Amino acid sequence: MLDLEIVPERSLGCDAWEFVLGMHFSQAVSIIQSQVGTIRGVQVLYSDQRTDTGIEIWIV
Repeated sequence: MLDLEIVPERSLGCDAWEFVLGMHFSQAVSIIQSQVGTIRGVQVLYSDQRTDTGIEIWIV
């Protein structure tokens, strides 16, 4: 089980690692890879069209 701290409009993480808004994609992938066994499944969504939020890549 993951016990994570959410900092609104900034980050999601724990003592060992942190996902920060705007971080480089490869950093996020590296964190996920280091959590093999804890994180069981990952889905990456990409859109090349402009959205209302301006977000192009989602890691779910």
